[in-house]
Amino acid sequence: MSRFVILKGRTRSENMNFYGVFIIVIDSELKIMEKCDVIVSRIPTFYNSSISRSWQEVYKEILQLSFEGKNNVTYSKSIVAGIEKLFMNEDVSYLVDLISNDFEKFQTLLLENINRTFGNGDCKAEIIKYFEDSLEMQAQSTITINPESLLQTAEETVDFDIPPGVNLIPIKPALAPVSGKPIYEIVPQDLIYVYIDPSFDRYKDYINYFNALVDDKLVPIKGEVLEVRIDLNNNYILLIKLDENTYGKLIEEEKVKVKMYTEQVMTFDAAKIQAKSETTKKQKKASKAQTSLIYILLGIVGFLFIVFILSLFL
Repeated sequence: MSRFVILKGRTRSENMNFYGVFIIVIDSELKIMEKCDVIVSRIPTFYNSSISRSWQEVYKEILQLSFEGKNNVTYSKSIVAGIEKLFMNEDVSYLVDLISNDFEKFQTLLLENINRTFGNGDCKAEIIKYFEDSLEMQAQSTITINPESLLQTAEETVDFDIPPGVNLIPIKPALAPVSGKPIYEIVPQDLIYVYIDPSFDRYKDYINYFNALVDDKLVPIKGEVLEVRIDLNNNYILLIKLDENTYGKLIEEEKVKVKMYTEQVMTFDAAKIQAKSETTKKQKKASKAQTSLIYILLGIVGFLFIVFILSLFL
């Protein structure tokens, strides 16, 4: 049996709108997962091409894109965490045996672990397996250095002034590629939909707090945009008010379209409607009584006029 098992996979999420590609290297002799590299993007270009390329080419591309900073680090970390958890909780020999003899079951286990890191996520995955006697990781020495990417290594910490006692949590935008509003057009007082960042250590607590899980599906949370900024790397950073006690900090690297809150809810006060109805009824009754009295008076006046006329001829 070959010593190394290589898994080339791709995964995507419709709810969170990301496309990921990963390479896993397993050493069956040492019984360890030797490598796990992931790249995640909002754009499906690499995702689409990866399935038809060799695992060596895909591995090289992952390293190149990561080096250039073209990676959604938050989602990448979540996927890696899910993969690592599977290999920590299960015996590697058992997993290698599944890969060889029951690959469908292995894929199911791997996908379940990835989705758990996103809090019952909707990720789907496709995986191709390879068996190698030795590894030629040539990709490590063939990374092309882009001078422009070196200028983007500086990080800027953007802090917001928030009221005392208010919690600030990391969030991600809910996307609407067709009907959404471009993030660069969003302004304070806009109402948008967001998700709580799955990598947040209190992710599940806030999911329950905002009732953001319905029938095992994540639902977006409405928030009001308070501030919009752009950092040195041209990332969009938004301060979002979720409720009186909770604000969210949203960092987006790409010019995505964000799902807007446009529903207009009409509310009615039943007590006021009932009171208004009673008043209307009383007004109608009073008006009817007044009309009847006028008719009676006109009848009397008419009768007296006829009597007066007749008295003139008698």
